[in-house]
Amino acid sequence: MAYKAHFLNVGCADCTIFEMGNDVVVIDCGYRRFNNGASKPTNIASYLKNYIGKTYIDLLIITHPHHDHYLGMEDLIGGFTVAEFWGSPYERRYGDNSLSIDDWNEYNNLKGRLIPDSNKKFTCTKGVRKTFSGCEFVVLGPRNTINSDDTRECHDGSLVIWVSTPSNKFIICGDASNSELDQVKSDWKLSGCDVLRCSHHGSDNGANLEFIKTISPRDAIISTGSGVFSNLPSNTALQRYRSNSTNVFRTDVDGTCTTPLSLS
Repeated sequence: MAYKAHFLNVGCADCTIFEMGNDVVVIDCGYRRFNNGASKPTNIASYLKNYIGKTYIDLLIITHPHHDHYLGMEDLIGGFTVAEFWGSPYERRYGDNSLSIDDWNEYNNLKGRLIPDSNKKFTCTKGVRKTFSGCEFVVLGPRNTINSDDTRECHDGSLVIWVSTPSNKFIICGDASNSELDQVKSDWKLSGCDVLRCSHHGSDNGANLEFIKTISPRDAIISTGSGVFSNLPSNTALQRYRSNSTNVFRTDVDGTCTTPLSLS
């Protein structure tokens, strides 16, 4: 059976696809963002259909409701079937500067249109897990108390996913904040992983040094777009990943990455 992970070049956004025989899991489904502020569709739908040959997604995970992680759901509506959906438990609070009311409403609207059956949609916290074709997906964070914090921010509630396949172990960080990665490190006995999908497009907030040193990945992959934001990826974050990983890949420089890691 073939096991393959695809880290798509979608600009300063995120999309990771796990292909496991007949099973497909998609983590985040973002749009490419350009430096003029315009958003355009990525090739996620065509990549799934034409490159992988699938229009059925066994599990779609959206790590948190920011549009560079969810907006590609729009391209899947009408052409794809999603068997199950996992989302962040984060709830927007009044006056929440970390999550606009427009993003929050749009996210919920697209989720409802793509997966109309409420029995297929779940908000997930630490410990939720599922297995596909011998590959295990485990939610490392956030904790189920995230919404009790009155000063919480959306990135504190980003899902962090552990993926174990017969050939590689992955951690997919979404846009997890430094404080959330502190919590993940505290809650789990992490001793390492083969591939780290770095948090937050190479931002300092997400390049948690102690977390990176603990897992010491063989390969670190930054999904980013140079020239979009002046501080992404940041020099500090790049240095931390380079000092604690064997290889560092950037989708804006290296293109789409697949495992075994190659560039296209």
